[in-house]
Amino acid sequence: MKKRVSTVINIEEALQRTSNDISLLEELFTIILNQIPKQLDLLDKAYMEKNGDAIRMTAHNIKGAAGNIGAESIMNAAFAMEQAGINNKLNEYEKLKKRLLNCFKKFKQYIHSGKWKK
Repeated sequence: MKKRVSTVINIEEALQRTSNDISLLEELFTIILNQIPKQLDLLDKAYMEKNGDAIRMTAHNIKGAAGNIGAESIMNAAFAMEQAGINNKLNEYEKLKKRLLNCFKKFKQYIHSGKWKK
């Protein structure tokens, strides 16, 4: 089997986690693609309320979901956001949100391209 390499997602890890079940992996991708925008809205709400703990919890949820499917770039960006929430560094929010959005955009494009199946 040809190794599939991407800077967006560790597809080999994702396939391993689903016992090479492409159909299951597609379902998980669909769930993530639908859930992350909702989580991003929750992050914005928490930021507007200056609620570092809510930022931490929401970023933690994103990090866990991304980690479960090998979306390492999203996971790392969410980890940075989680740390900002823990340390109440709300001044870093805009920069970290931009990073997280960029990672999600790349993930979405990669998944929709179908390149991960090749």
